[in-house]
Amino acid sequence: MRYGPVRKQLLDSAGCDVPRLRCASSATRLRNESPSSARLGPDRPARPRWLTQLFPDRPHATLIAFVVLALALASGVAHGKATKLDKARAKVARELVAWAGWCARNGAPEQGTAAIEAAHEFGAPDTAPLVADLNDADQTADDDALARGRKVHGPKIAKAYDELAAVRHPAADAEKFASYRIDALGWERSKARAKKVAKWAVGLDDEGLGARLLARAWDATAGSDAARAITSVVAPAATKDLLLLGSSHERLVAYVSLPRSWKAGRTYPVLVGVDGAGSGFAGYAKASTTARGSRGVIGVYPMTFSNTNALVAAKYPHYAPSLLDEHAGIAARLKFDLAGVDAVLALVQEHLGGEEKVFLTGFSGGGQFTYLKLLQEPETVAGAVPCCGNFGGGGVQGAPGAGRDGGPPVLLLTGKNDPHREFTRGDRNSPGIEPQTDAAEAALLKLGYRNVRRRMVEAGHSPLHTEVWKFVDEVLAKRR
Repeated sequence: MRYGPVRKQLLDSAGCDVPRLRCASSATRLRNESPSSARLGPDRPARPRWLTQLFPDRPHATLIAFVVLALALASGVAHGKATKLDKARAKVARELVAWAGWCARNGAPEQGTAAIEAAHEFGAPDTAPLVADLNDADQTADDDALARGRKVHGPKIAKAYDELAAVRHPAADAEKFASYRIDALGWERSKARAKKVAKWAVGLDDEGLGARLLARAWDATAGSDAARAITSVVAPAATKDLLLLGSSHERLVAYVSLPRSWKAGRTYPVLVGVDGAGSGFAGYAKASTTARGSRGVIGVYPMTFSNTNALVAAKYPHYAPSLLDEHAGIAARLKFDLAGVDAVLALVQEHLGGEEKVFLTGFSGGGQFTYLKLLQEPETVAGAVPCCGNFGGGGVQGAPGAGRDGGPPVLLLTGKNDPHREFTRGDRNSPGIEPQTDAAEAALLKLGYRNVRRRMVEAGHSPLHTEVWKFVDEVLAKRR
């Protein structure tokens, strides 16, 4: 029988001969006791022999031994984890300091200083002499020299980050440790590593985390073949189904859907669509992309805050509850939405061929964002079609105006059979969709928007996906 190190230590300390499971005190007792004189009765199960050897005269030996073992094992495991983590952190720090040393010797103090700052986050020892050398050095290294240095040190630093990412950690630290994989990619920007990281991020159960990591991976490999390798993984996933994407500096995430005809190197129109107060973002996105059919248009469907009243955590599974708490007011929500959507669009435009000017649509509460972006950033809008949309005045203050061309084409759609047509939920003190659309139309005209039309269709309170795509077709046809 084999024994683990903790049990063997206990046996050794008790004077037991581990291979033979005998010790002087227990052997004598066992020889002298007859079965009838033993403490074991017909209804009392026999204790394991090693417990008898360790505690021959104690009636509660089993309990005592297992408590001792449990405490010893728990202490040992915890100590082992801490040691492994400390070693992994120290290795990252050591490799970063080595790179900083190369930078000091080769005229790259800016890169060396950044490495020292990163190393300190991992508990690097005193680096004052190296910092002094970096402060005295002039920035003389060119891109080729830096590339040669990174070719030597980059893989070593990447390997250290990989080892740190693989250390077991609390669930609460999942994003921090996952980000070490992106740090590794930044130091070794090979196509093979980039594809591996992208596949891993796309396949994560936590879609929100994967969305943010993909954005960071693109940022870490900007302008390189590795960035295009990431796109080669993302594009098929976003063509086959909705794919959640985020950004490295904003916390909003959005579903992205590429058309079946998508090919690298081409550009495509983009439609940004926002659901209403129900916040059924995935369902809204699927309905929109189904109505899109074979059209060669990219769909972007952000998880916004301005579309609803109460921010219910169950409807926002990819956001931390604390993030929802931070955005109780409408002004904070509008700011969050606009910055976040623009960040996602920047990725879509850079890596997936999205055009700079985008189409906008929003259903019910989603109209708040549609009007916001239209009023605040008209130069980025190809066309806007709010559908039974709410308008609370967001975006009017500080609006730049439509410009000399009269702004992009706008179609205001409302439903003839909308139960909220005149009053919201029948409340005569709460203006419905028609009065809100009146206010929106007046604001647009006042700000110089001359390409505005309005139509009431035979529908209820509806996102009117078919009408939206007809509007997109109409605008695109005029461009040809």
